[in-house]
Parts: sequence; structure tokens; C-alpha cells
Amino acid sequence: MSYVKSLTCKECGQNYEAKAYHVCEFCFGPLEVSYDYDAISRSISRESIA
Repeated sequence: MSYVKSLTCKECGQNYEAKAYHVCEFCFGPLEVSYDYDAISRSISRESIA
């Protein structure tokens, strides 16, 4: 299961679906991964990591 929601440009805020993009197509800014933290917290516990 992937916990990645989307990619977001750090410069202009443009959103992209989670595919193999490297830079923003509009401003050439770097892309940052947006994670689904709610889904992560429901499926992974501190105990399962330790």
C-alpha cells in the first residue's frame, strides 16, 4: 500500500499525481511528496516499528 497522496511544487504550489516527476512543469521548482498521515497512523503503530 502506498501512503503517498501527491507531489506538490515547493515554489508555486502546483499539485501532481504521484508519478515519476522530477520538477514542476510550470516553474521548474522542486517537488515535495505529500503523505497520507491518517492512513499511516491507522496501519502502523509505534510497537510495530520497535
